[in-house]
Amino acid sequence: MDKYRRALFKYMSEYNVGQIEIGAKLGISHTTVGRWISGVNRIPPKHYKAIEKIVGFDPDAERCPLEEYCPVFTNKEVDHLTAEILDILSEIDKEDKFKILRSLRRYRDKSA
Repeated sequence: MDKYRRALFKYMSEYNVGQIEIGAKLGISHTTVGRWISGVNRIPPKHYKAIEKIVGFDPDAERCPLEEYCPVFTNKEVDHLTAEILDILSEIDKEDKFKILRSLRRYRDKSA
């Protein structure tokens, strides 16, 4: 889970805020927010600043409060992990990929 998605999820849980309210604040539909939170779609970078403002990010702070929501990886680490995952997935047939994805989603939902 990327840090913006996790930050939104945690904010929504802690403050009992729904997808409709977040969507209204961001000028997008609540279904788009739902797709972000569920991981169906990635949050576009153009929304990062607005999300930072919603969850209380202070750009002048020494440490971004979003960091507490997930481990911070460097771009190089993310690129390496992505390449490794894609390499592994390329060796797995389509049916097994769907089984793996369902298992990962169940695991994510339990730990969220």
